[in-house]
Amino acid sequence: MAVKAGLGGGVLPPCYLGDQEFDIERILKTLNELTRELWLITHKDLRNTSRVRAFFLIVSAVGCWHSGRSAERKTQLYRHYY
Repeated sequence: MAVKAGLGGGVLPPCYLGDQEFDIERILKTLNELTRELWLITHKDLRNTSRVRAFFLIVSAVGCWHSGRSAERKTQLYRHYY
């Protein structure tokens, strides 16, 4: 583990994992905002199928729920067509 080797800091989602290690210490009490991106990619011929669209909507709704954003915004997906 890079953190244990002294190479920097890291994020351990369940805090009890780090609390069990005597040679690492917490440097922040809480993480106020942890951002992440999720890219959903599909073939252009499949993007309008009902299964793919349903999957994208479910993943978007779960992401909004976890981030505390309004459920009305869940369908605002960024689309890039190449």
